[in-house]
Amino acid sequence: MARIDEIDPNKYIEYLRTSLEQVLDAFGIEFESIMGSSIIDNYS
Repeated sequence: MARIDEIDPNKYIEYLRTSLEQVLDAFGIEFESIMGSSIIDNYS
């Protein structure tokens, strides 16, 4: 397993972005709109 000091958070987010963008696009959701908030926050 990787140690916490070996993890690059920016690279991890980029992997998530590339994995999720096409799925989110099909629902009309921008990746940036889900960063930093929960789904519940978007609908309240």
